[in-house]
Amino acid sequence: MQGTHKALVIFHTRAFEPTKHKVKARNYQTIVDGRFAHGTDGNVPNIEIESIKLLLDGTDVTIPRKHYSDCFEPSLDGSYLAIRFGRDFRSVIVTMSGSDGAGSYEVVWRFRKNGYHSRSFSQGF
Repeated sequence: MQGTHKALVIFHTRAFEPTKHKVKARNYQTIVDGRFAHGTDGNVPNIEIESIKLLLDGTDVTIPRKHYSDCFEPSLDGSYLAIRFGRDFRSVIVTMSGSDGAGSYEVVWRFRKNGYHSRSFSQGF
């Protein structure tokens, strides 16, 4: 909350079930459903993000699965997760780290009220 602006971001996680995905190993990297699995170091993931929900100033903002379905082993405590408003208060910037120990990453999402979301990654910070 900042002034009259309010944002609520809810992460739902679950145990990763390999039988519900196509999992491959390629060049010491894990590929899940055709995408590089962030947060693993060649291992099968343990935890996946099931959904991200955003309520921004009373508006439910849809976050498509493509923005988080390749992010595994999320660290959702206060040391590895930060949420802040964008300058115009029409977006929320979420920074999260994840790792299985060696396969560390940091993702920065910009979730916009109008649905035009973006993200960026840094690996092995």
